[in-house]
Formats: sequence, C-alpha cells, structure tokens
Amino acid sequence: MRKRTSLLALFFIVTFSAFLNFGCKKGASQPLNQTAAAPQPVTPTTDAQKLAFVQNFYDWYAPMAADPKWGDQIMPSPYTVAIAKMPENFDAPLLASLRKDQAIRTANPASDGITWEPFEDGSAKYGLANLPIYKAVSVSGNLVSVVGSMKPGEKPVNKVNVELRCSGAQCVFVNFHYLNEDGKTDRSDLLGNIAIVQANAKPTT
Repeated sequence: MRKRTSLLALFFIVTFSAFLNFGCKKGASQPLNQTAAAPQPVTPTTDAQKLAFVQNFYDWYAPMAADPKWGDQIMPSPYTVAIAKMPENFDAPLLASLRKDQAIRTANPASDGITWEPFEDGSAKYGLANLPIYKAVSVSGNLVSVVGSMKPGEKPVNKVNVELRCSGAQCVFVNFHYLNEDGKTDRSDLLGNIAIVQANAKPTT
C-alpha cells in the first residue's frame, strides 16, 4: 500500500513539473502585450528638399570650379574634388563612371576622357564653362532645372537638368542632362557622353 502511494505521489510530481515547464516555454515564445512593429512608410521627398539638395551642391561646387587656379590642367579637376569629398551624393553607376575616367586620365593624361565641365556642361561650342553662379529653379518629377549665370541678377546663359533619385529626405545625383539652345530638349547627358568617350578611347604611346 505504501509503495503504491509513493508511486502515485511521484506521478503527480512529474506531471505537475511538466505542466509548469510547458507554460514557461509558451510564455517565453509569446510575450504578453508584444506585437511585431509595422514597417514605417517612407515620406515622399518634397520639391523643396530636392531644390535644397541641388542648390547646396552648386553653392559649393560652382565657385570652386570657376577658380582660375585650375587653368588647363587635366588632373586633378573640380569634379574629382567633388567625388572625393562627397561620394555619398552620387548614385553608384555615376560615381563608378566618374572614378573610371579619373583613373584613366590620371594614369595617362593624353588619353580620351572628360574634357568638359561634367556638372555644368561647359561645352566649348557654347562657351559655358565654369560659370560661378548656378541656381536650382524648378522641379519636374526627378529632374531639377538649374540655370547658370556669370554675375548675380544677370540673365542665365546656361541650363542643366539634374536627375535625382530620392528616398525620403535623402537624394543622390543620377545624371546631368545638357540642353539644346531652346533650353528644353536634351542635347546629351553626362553618363551617355562618358560611355561614348570610354568606348572610343584608344591606347596612347
């Protein structure tokens, strides 16, 4: 009789322990009052943020690029300073293309490469190189129109459409579109021009 009582007591102890252990595990896997955080929606980038991003860049870049100290030297050049100081402002494909041009021209200045002002156009045909003042004036989707002039208050003599990619308050430069004299239609663009130059580059001796 005593042996049977002992076995029953042992059975109840083991069963109760197992019940407690299961309850602890279940509580640990499903904490009370805890739910998965919902992903936060990305706030669309405002036109004002796009204008400010582009304007901040040109406020620093245009006067620096217009400094006579650059003269006719090939490397370094203003654009190489820009990609060295603020690489995070450039989309990966554009940054890679600019760095490739820099490497080629640094190794061999006589090789083909960027001979124009990449962020301002500066085509010799239009004589627009190194204007010291650029203003971001309007936004259309992912394009910001920028106009350049020689002095404050003067009529703009150049226009570039700057293509952006933005997420929230963060933007990067994707491409720079150079316009025809009508100021409306594309003549060429930075990424396209770099691709043509690099594809046609010939080894020099």
